[in-house]
Amino acid sequence: MNQSPENPRSWCWLDGELLASSEARIGILDRGFLYGDSIFETFRTIDGQAIFVEDHLVRFRQGADRMDLNLDYDDNSLLEIIDQVISRHPQGEDVVLRITLTRGDRIGGEIGIDSCQSRLVVLSTALDRQVIENRAGITVVVVNQNKIPPTCLDPNVKSGNYLGSILARNEAQCSGADDGILLSPEGFVTEATTANLFWIVDGEVFTCSEDLVLAGITRAKVLDILQQEQIRCHQGHYPVEHLMAADAAFLTSSIQGLTPISCLQQRLLGGGDGDILMRRVERLYQQRIAFEISRSTR
Repeated sequence: MNQSPENPRSWCWLDGELLASSEARIGILDRGFLYGDSIFETFRTIDGQAIFVEDHLVRFRQGADRMDLNLDYDDNSLLEIIDQVISRHPQGEDVVLRITLTRGDRIGGEIGIDSCQSRLVVLSTALDRQVIENRAGITVVVVNQNKIPPTCLDPNVKSGNYLGSILARNEAQCSGADDGILLSPEGFVTEATTANLFWIVDGEVFTCSEDLVLAGITRAKVLDILQQEQIRCHQGHYPVEHLMAADAAFLTSSIQGLTPISCLQQRLLGGGDGDILMRRVERLYQQRIAFEISRSTR
């Protein structure tokens, strides 16, 4: 993304100041930088409206509680900051927003969290619509990198520690794929590196249960759609052989929405009844977004 000082396409709210992201600075002692000691949420705008922002703020606040991070802003204050950042972009420009809460600076060289003062950062970046509008589907493979087990790190904390996902994505891309599917240490299918995973077998939908994966916002919308449409959906622990029997599969994320998987472990997907069902769910999800925009009073 090209950005000039005269026409910045990325903005940052930091320490009460709104400035071009290229001018934003955080000290090297920040624990988010040193240890990945932070939480974050990412979401996008459409027609200037932050999509499902209330849901993201709920998860953000829950993550802060689970990580014992002080979040010294109520939801109204956070929404005001988000609106300020969005307003710096030209009208009609869709953006990706990331809100990050770090534990602040390291105190006295210690890893302990006593006396730390948390730091809030809100970042916006112009969205490349070509990335979103590419609906041809992606290629995924099952990678050797395992999903971090919940006994080590709560999967429902969206933390800044992304090393596992980074290594898994690199492994997948080095093999020629776009993304990787991680298995649990026990061999169960979990999710992709930055998205939840659904697959369809004989007209029924399957996904990993929330004890092993992030409770994604888009994932929750899809589950609600499936329930309302009385489409059978199963959440649980499934071996990789079950995934390999899929008629269709897709990823869900707040930025991409529903992303079809066109090739799974060198096996082409799509074109049958599973693909028709997937496209139906995608249309219903787009209707949810349209309704979200229409009801917004902000």
